[in-house]
Amino acid sequence: MTWFQRIRALREDNDYTQEYVAKLLGIKQSYYSDYERNQHELPIRHIIGLADLYGVTTDYLLGRTDDPKGAVVKQVTIHQRDHNTNIIK
Repeated sequence: MTWFQRIRALREDNDYTQEYVAKLLGIKQSYYSDYERNQHELPIRHIIGLADLYGVTTDYLLGRTDDPKGAVVKQVTIHQRDHNTNIIK
């Protein structure tokens, strides 16, 4: 499940409206809707806010684990910038 599918599923499972969640985050409902449609990336403050609202880890929201309370189960490769070509490898 992608992060944007996950935030929608959590909202629906808790019977919250987009308007309610948007208000808690301090944004317009239309902007929150864009999150759920993957039109905007979530800023860190919203990731933390949503994790607190739903009682899950930020790793769960971001799709790094399928356990809402658990440890990371997926490995992520960190890319380093090649200083000569300014391209991320």
